Amino acid sequence: MGPGELLLDIGSGYGRVLDYLWERGFKHVFGLESDFRYLEKNPLSVVCGRGEQAPFKDETFGAIFSIGVLSYFLEDSKRTQLLNEIHRILKSRGLLFLSCFLISGDEYHQNKYREGQIEYGTYGIFESDSGGIFRHSDEDELRALLDNFHILSWKARSFTTMNKRKASGVIIEAQKQ
Repeated sequence: MGPGELLLDIGSGYGRVLDYLWERGFKHVFGLESDFRYLEKNPLSVVCGRGEQAPFKDETFGAIFSIGVLSYFLEDSKRTQLLNEIHRILKSRGLLFLSCFLISGDEYHQNKYREGQIEYGTYGIFESDSGGIFRHSDEDELRALLDNFHILSWKARSFTTMNKRKASGVIIEAQKQ
């Protein structure tokens, strides 16, 4: 992945990933963000749109970043649609950098998942203490979503959530097949 490659951050928010890439010499970085509040605060090239309906041509980007975004997709069909769109707009042999939360085994999350399963019908969906609704992924489900990619790296780790709770997660580097 060279500095002339087109890079995309899906769910770019305030642009932390874009800034990080820009500072390291990548000058063709773009964000895709659906929340208008972030668009006016981000000085780099951000397009308003949703990851599952990406407004880009086939095989446009050499690398795509999706940091924590999958947790906002509650429905199986939307999660599949997101990964299919990433595959579509990623160049042949392009790289995907994906981080997401996994099902956590601690008591707090287990209780939240059980409550969410009653409310939403899927284990892993839950309402946070601040009222947000999120979905943590099962490893098998995540591997199935990435079926069109060759997984180069799968690193399990602990993340701190927006509510300052510890949660299981994974950082994945995958290549389009």
